[in-house]
Amino acid sequence: MTLLESILRFLTASLLLSSGITISLALFRVPLHNSIIKIVTTGLVMEFISFNFDQYLVDYNIYKYGLLIMIFVEIVFVTFLFKLPFLYSILICIFGFLGSFPVLISVTLLVTELGISSEEIIHSNVLHLYAFRIICSVILLSAAFLFQYKKIGFMLNIDPFQLRNINKGFYLGLFIIIWFGVIVIQYTVVQDKYDSLQFYTYCITFIIGLVVAYKLNKKHIRQKYDK
Repeated sequence: MTLLESILRFLTASLLLSSGITISLALFRVPLHNSIIKIVTTGLVMEFISFNFDQYLVDYNIYKYGLLIMIFVEIVFVTFLFKLPFLYSILICIFGFLGSFPVLISVTLLVTELGISSEEIIHSNVLHLYAFRIICSVILLSAAFLFQYKKIGFMLNIDPFQLRNINKGFYLGLFIIIWFGVIVIQYTVVQDKYDSLQFYTYCITFIIGLVVAYKLNKKHIRQKYDK
């Protein structure tokens, strides 16, 4: 791989990761205004970690845990840069990952159906890879800014997500559901296979947890307003 190819791979991957972070924040109505530097910085750091894992740790089993480390880095950066509760940042990042995943699959299936490319070509041809990442990034960014403009997304009361409230039954359960999802995602990567039943079972469980959390927060906000 030439230096130019390495730079382009790094930049396009960082763009895609930054787009994923953007859609994650937009889904939870976190203001994107004046947040570009924070988002891009997080995306660059995540890709730096991923790039080094792929380049230097590919011969060790540890490289397969790069996704888990990337998610953790994203959570930490979102927590500190956006001054959000740690548990709430976990919710944002994991749900954003699940929101981005269907876009990647849909683009792959579409270009395959049209005969333009395929999953194998995308992984083996750098031009197809760059184009794929850019197209997915444009879709994610367009969706994110549409959500912000139309004020679409979940608007939760973040106070109950403070770590001091983690011992409260519901939020402890939500915390467990979220981390269960991380384990499932990482397991599919470590096993080098995609278990659709396992993955979609988690997605359904996570969405149910999110809906319950939204309703509980809505009730909490209403009670607070009535007081």
